[in-house]
Amino acid sequence: MLARSPRARSRSLFLALVIVVVGGCAGANLTPEQEWVMAKFADCKTRTNAINVNLDRVAPNGSWHASMAQTQTEYNRLVECMNSEDDSAPLYRRLAEGGNSRAMAALGWMYERGSGGLAQDDAEAVKWYRKGADAGNAGAMTNLAVMYSRGRGGLSQDDAEAATWYRRGADGGSLRAMAGLGTMYETGRGGIEKNESEALRWYRKSAEGGDSYAMYLLGRAYERGTGVAVDRVEAVQWYRKAAAGGSESAAQRLKALGK
Repeated sequence: MLARSPRARSRSLFLALVIVVVGGCAGANLTPEQEWVMAKFADCKTRTNAINVNLDRVAPNGSWHASMAQTQTEYNRLVECMNSEDDSAPLYRRLAEGGNSRAMAALGWMYERGSGGLAQDDAEAVKWYRKGADAGNAGAMTNLAVMYSRGRGGLSQDDAEAATWYRRGADGGSLRAMAGLGTMYETGRGGIEKNESEALRWYRKSAEGGDSYAMYLLGRAYERGTGVAVDRVEAVQWYRKAAAGGSESAAQRLKALGK
């Protein structure tokens, strides 16, 4: 049996203390706030159960937890947990209907992919992306831009709308939106005047932020000389970073270049 690391032992001890201090004895009736504290240090099932308990007790429409979740750094972990559950859509829906913009974007993504127990439905995806975008979520803005760009979900293909939402998403900090906006500048679409230097600037900003798609686009720009002098060495470096991040297109270019 492997020895547990000091960090793991410390975490277990802290969780035990949280349970004792917050939970009291077994069967205690915890407040929603106390259950939230416990859930922060528990497994995925316990976390999602705690959210449901909070919603049932405090705000059936999800508004209480929506406001709480927006201010909790642990919410990111909760989202990761919910993404791992096959039946997570109902919980996302409750949070989304309570006003949580990130949950709106996530619910749209589930409809687009047909995951979380939902049937694939582009129209529903667009509906939730738009709600999330209108609520200020940069990820939802980005996904709405993609739907306009591809003419999906009952939308007419509209590069101008796509460019508008890419820009809003980029202004909101979405790395993928920055990359998308860069493609608009590179091709001169959506009412944007073609500007390869500006395209390169957005690719670089997104790539340096860690977006693998932008890394691929930046590598391609160096390979082709788009907005910059041709530099195969630099291209390969960015392709490698993109491939390490999961970009199949970058991996294909590396293979084609014998790298």
